[in-house]
Amino acid sequence: SISSIAQHDAMAANVRERSLGSLSALPDHIISLLLVHLGTEEDLARLACTSKVLRVLCYEEPHWLHLCLGSHQGKITYLANWRQTALHTLRERLLK
Repeated sequence: SISSIAQHDAMAANVRERSLGSLSALPDHIISLLLVHLGTEEDLARLACTSKVLRVLCYEEPHWLHLCLGSHQGKITYLANWRQTALHTLRERLLK
């Protein structure tokens, strides 16, 4: 029913506002554009741990693809997704 959809939308907006705080004033696509400018895989992974909504936004594949292709030189072994690929490559770099 329409009232249950409206209730769901209100609950989702409340979760988003609580999770993002002041950032909730920005639309998701603007927050995603800001995330592209984070410097490293560590930055994106740490930010993903701060809230449920930021986790969803930080797990978007284009962010990890950008990090993988922008910061890695040489051969990249693609895993199940770009996030796993980037984090695996980071682990290998840190273990060297």
